[in-house]
Amino acid sequence: LDANIRKAEKEIHALENTIKVMNARNSMYRSNFTKVDHSSEDLDEERTLEEQRRAVMDKYKYKRRQVRELQEDLDAMSRTYDNLAGEEGTISNQVGESESRLDSGKKQLSDQQAKLDRVSKQLVRYGREIRATKGKKTHTPEEEDIDIRDMHDFNKDIATQLVSSIQSYPEAFSTLTNLLYQANIPIPTTPSQPGGSRSSSRASSTSSLLSVRSDKSSIKSVTLGLESPAKVSPVPGRGSPK
Repeated sequence: LDANIRKAEKEIHALENTIKVMNARNSMYRSNFTKVDHSSEDLDEERTLEEQRRAVMDKYKYKRRQVRELQEDLDAMSRTYDNLAGEEGTISNQVGESESRLDSGKKQLSDQQAKLDRVSKQLVRYGREIRATKGKKTHTPEEEDIDIRDMHDFNKDIATQLVSSIQSYPEAFSTLTNLLYQANIPIPTTPSQPGGSRSSSRASSTSSLLSVRSDKSSIKSVTLGLESPAKVSPVPGRGSPK
C-alpha cells in the first residue's frame, strides 16, 4: 500500500509540473492575441527591424542584379575574346604565308638581278668585241637598234601602267592621251573600266588612230619625269642631227 501511495504521489507531482508548463504556454498564447500598445518599445523595435530587413533586401536585390549583369558582360567578353583569338590565329597564318611569299619573291628577285647583271656584262663585252672586230669606236647600228627596241618596250610598259592607273579619271586620262599622241606612242589596250561606254569607245578610237600614226613615225620617249632604261645615241639615217 505504501508503495502505491508513493507511486501515486510521484504521478501527482509530475502532473502538477505538466499543468504548470501548459499554463505557461497558454499564457504566452493568450498574450499573442492581446492588443499591442503603439507606444511600446517592442513595437518600435519591430518597426526598426522591419525597416532594416527591407533595406537589406533591397541591397541584396541590387547586388544580385549587379552580379547578373557582370556575368552577362563576362560571357560577352569571353565570346569576343574567343573570336579575337580565332582572328588572331588566322591573321598570324596569313602573315606567315605573306612573309614566306615575300622571302621567296626577294630570293627570285635577287636571282633575276644576278642574271640581269651577268647578261648586261655579257652585252657590254660582246659590244666591245663587235666594235673591235668592225674597227669602230662608237655604237654599231645593231647596238643602237637594240637600244631603240629596249626604249620602245620601256615606253610601252610605262604607258600601260599609266593607262591602267588613271583610266577611271577622265581628265587625267585625256591629258595622258594627248601626251602619248604628241610622242607618237600608241595607247595600250586595257580592260574596260567603269565610267561609261562613251569614254571607252573614245579611248578605243583614239588608240587606233595613234597606233596608225605611230607606225608611220619614229619612236620617241615620253617626257613625263621618267628615265628610259638606256640612253640611245643618235642613229644615222633615222632623222637625228648630223
